[in-house]
Amino acid sequence: MPGGIRSMLAVRRAMLVDAEQNREAARTKLDIPVLALGGDAFIGDRNEAQMRLLAHDVTGHVFEAGHDLAEEVPDEVADVLLTFLNDRLT
Repeated sequence: MPGGIRSMLAVRRAMLVDAEQNREAARTKLDIPVLALGGDAFIGDRNEAQMRLLAHDVTGHVFEAGHDLAEEVPDEVADVLLTFLNDRLT
């Protein structure tokens, strides 16, 4: 499609800008609850470890799954998400 390669490369070009924006944002930790999810066959607990660098209140969960959690284990994702949200509303 016309513009396809340009669009694909724009994502790569934006990485340096994104990195600088992330460094700036990371100077102050988040004060909101954060839920960090991973699949044991892909990211595991690394999302949680990374988010602990950026937020004070982090809850992590690792599913028996790969990359696409909502597609691979939708019921388990819903249970963890609803529990996380419910615990913060009460």
